[in-house]
Amino acid sequence: MAKSIVISSGHGKYIRGAADILDEVDEARRVVDTVAEYLQSAGCTVKTFHDNTSHDQSTNLNTIVNYHNKQSRDLDVSARYTVRADDGVVVSIVNTGYRHGPADILDRMAAGDMVDPALYYFRTTPRFEAPDDSRHAWLNQSVFVCSAARFSERVMLRFFIVE
Repeated sequence: MAKSIVISSGHGKYIRGAADILDEVDEARRVVDTVAEYLQSAGCTVKTFHDNTSHDQSTNLNTIVNYHNKQSRDLDVSARYTVRADDGVVVSIVNTGYRHGPADILDRMAAGDMVDPALYYFRTTPRFEAPDDSRHAWLNQSVFVCSAARFSERVMLRFFIVE
């Protein structure tokens, strides 16, 4: 059975990421387009998205989230993002998981309707990557699970440590 997949490259044209040995934005776009071609050749329906309009990080994130939330798809693969803690330390997060539910509920979500999170399954297993010499290093040594909910303008993530 063919899958419908949506992929975006993250940073926007005007919200540049790292640029030294390679340019993060250009590389992410190249990877997304290459993966899309591979998936299409395997019989998947693929939509790609590159943000070419946002001029600040908040708008960039909202633009990407809103695009994905409005798309119908069979598969959510993973998200990788970076946050800056209050003390300035940068922490990367790789968040892999699943969102599924009845077709009518997913259709409503894709249309941007408010849907009660109890009507669908949305769980992830985040992995944090913090500098070993920071007060956030404990994140590197713990297992987490996440309960997620998708709202029309945002995604809410609730992280729990597994002890």
